[in-house]
Amino acid sequence: MMTNNFEIVGKSIKDKEKTKNGDSFNHIILENNMVILTLADGVGSKNCDWVASKEACDSFINYSQDLLGKDYTETTLLGICNKIDKGISNAPDTCKGMLTVFAAVIWDIDKNHIHFINIGDTRIYKINRENIEQISIDETKDVIIRNKQGKVITSGGTTIVRNGVTNALGTGNVEVTIKTTDFNYGESIVLASDGFYDCKSTFNSDIKEINKSSSLQKSINRLFKYYADYQKDDTTLLILRRNDIEPKIRNEYRDISDFEKIKSKLATHTAVTLLTDDLKLTISKKNKENCILILDKMKTENLIPSREKLDELLSFCQEISFEEREVYKRIIDFIRIVMRKI
Repeated sequence: MMTNNFEIVGKSIKDKEKTKNGDSFNHIILENNMVILTLADGVGSKNCDWVASKEACDSFINYSQDLLGKDYTETTLLGICNKIDKGISNAPDTCKGMLTVFAAVIWDIDKNHIHFINIGDTRIYKINRENIEQISIDETKDVIIRNKQGKVITSGGTTIVRNGVTNALGTGNVEVTIKTTDFNYGESIVLASDGFYDCKSTFNSDIKEINKSSSLQKSINRLFKYYADYQKDDTTLLILRRNDIEPKIRNEYRDISDFEKIKSKLATHTAVTLLTDDLKLTISKKNKENCILILDKMKTENLIPSREKLDELLSFCQEISFEEREVYKRIIDFIRIVMRKI
């Protein structure tokens, strides 16, 4: 899902050893310009993990549609979570005892902050240019593993300990804290299940890298393909990325000569947008010299547009009969670079 100012992309793949995916995610843009994101990871040691996670995500969306106005309060969000907790805890006998960890993000498009909820060990991160920060807190503790007879399991004389969640939807007494954080121009919010963020120790740097891409969904698909060899659980990722540029920064940029002064204020993907917009405007003026300056800056800074945008630029050149060989050559070279990444 993409608008001019932001986009939402997500993906989920089940563990190869399982028949059903215990993770779930959902998102919606409400008519009142509220954006809701949800991600849940059913507790695999309990019944119907796939049912619990889907019910949590879908129910939060449905209750939000009915209850969340522009003037919503934290009390409203707490009420929604308690309704979902009660619903999951009253599951039919076939799914009795099902539990799920859960995360949700609520963003009013007209404001520069979000509310967020995390229950259990589903994580929420914020990316601001080159920085990534986990803004949720894992609700977990180390648990000693015992066999069916209650005897402590050891290996080589060492007690086996597993990290377990201390809070989940479906317990009937879930603990919920509503938190808030700034969410400004060009920033991203990332929701991830433990199967994904624990898959590789390079998770933080990998997420920062794909977030720079002007083709976010394609980059996520590549990352999932790369992680497939290391996957030991269901894996899910959901990203909300702002693609807008602060008006003040746009006003500071008149032409390519201003780029050095403002580039540190831009996220990589918004810098690509700014230069791509300027390139199209410069093409419309049939200014060959400045087109080459912009294209060379894009190459030097590794700020290359998506294949779709490059195709649009070539079509636009043809449409206005702007037939400058050096400009065409540079755009086609970019297309070759982008295609090698696919």
